[in-house]
Parts: sequence; C-alpha cells; structure tokens
Amino acid sequence: MEAVSFDVIVDIGQQDGCEPLLPEHLRPLTSLKQLTRLELRHNLPIQISEEDLAEFGAAFPTIETLVLNPEPLLLTKPKFTLSSLLFVSQKFPNLSHLGIYLDAEDVTTPAPYLLAKIQIFPYLRSLNVGMSPIGEKHVSVALFLSRILSESEEMVIQSGVSWYEGLFDTSGEYVEKVDQRRSKWEEVEKALLVLLQAHKEEKGAQKCITCGTRY
Repeated sequence: MEAVSFDVIVDIGQQDGCEPLLPEHLRPLTSLKQLTRLELRHNLPIQISEEDLAEFGAAFPTIETLVLNPEPLLLTKPKFTLSSLLFVSQKFPNLSHLGIYLDAEDVTTPAPYLLAKIQIFPYLRSLNVGMSPIGEKHVSVALFLSRILSESEEMVIQSGVSWYEGLFDTSGEYVEKVDQRRSKWEEVEKALLVLLQAHKEEKGAQKCITCGTRY
C-alpha cells in the first residue's frame, strides 16, 4: 500500500464526544514501509510530539506527502511550532507536500550557521498551514520560512479551511478568526515569494563570481 487517508470528522453538534488522535492509533500504520502518502484529518489537533514524528519518519522512509491535520475544527494551541519544521525536514527528507498545524505566533529564528549544516526540504513545493495561529510579525515568519525553503524555486503556502460550512461553528467570532489567520498567511506567502526570488538571484550571482574566479 502506498497511500492512506485517515478522515475522522464529525459536525459541531457531536464534537464534544470526539476523541483526539493519539500515537497509538497511528502506530499500526508503521508496517506500511512503501507508504508515499499519509493524510490525517480530524476535528481536534493531533496529539503527537516531535519524538513520535521521529518514529514515523523512520517507519516511512519514502513518504512524499504528509498531511498532519492542518485544519482542525477546534482551534486549540498547536503542539508544533515553526521550529518543528526543522525537525520534520530531517525526519521526512523526501516531502513534496506538507500539511501541518503549528504555532507561528512566537517566531524564533535559528542561527544561520545551524541551517548551513543541514539540508532542509530540498523537494518541498507546497506547505499547507491550514488554521495555524500566527502573530502580527508575519514578515518574520516569511523570513524564517525563506531560510528553510531556500532550495525551493517555487513554493505555495495554503491556509484557511476547506471544510463544508455545516461542519463548523459559523458564528461571527469563529469566522473572523478564520479570516484573520488566512489573511496573515496570505501576506506571508507574498513576502516569501519575494525572499525566495532574492535568494535565487543571490545564489546565481555567487555562482557567476565563482566561475569567473576559476576562469
């Protein structure tokens, strides 16, 4: 088997009885060594840690699409942060698409020398952050992403919800939160594309200087 899609979604009226996805629910999948696509969707944020991801990364060496419930209906605080992307990149080196619910409200930029030591997301072309919370410093988020996605010539940032309206709370407060987060992530994508282009041009210039020196 090469693909598994795990969808457990109930409407807002039944959500109180919905149990979260835990590591023990997912461990039976680790026998699928040829898995290239794993998609998990659920009402609640997935309750797995970076340590659990390390276990799954070792179990799925060929995975290319990984969707870790980026659009939970209940918007509790994410377990993952922006810095978790560094961890994911090392455990799942072949990813072309990643969906993840993460906390981007507190941006901690890693030191450049740390990034220079590891290869980060060389094949990633789309990142779905769904309903991930994000603070006012969206430019700092874009700068962080540009440093870990610098090998990607093209990058799409997906955000917001794709659920049918009848599933979630359509009250003004919830919809306003959805719109605010999506709007900020759209600004991140715009800034990121500019930064990635700048990185590309900088690398091109460095290659020209190197070639000229060798010549």
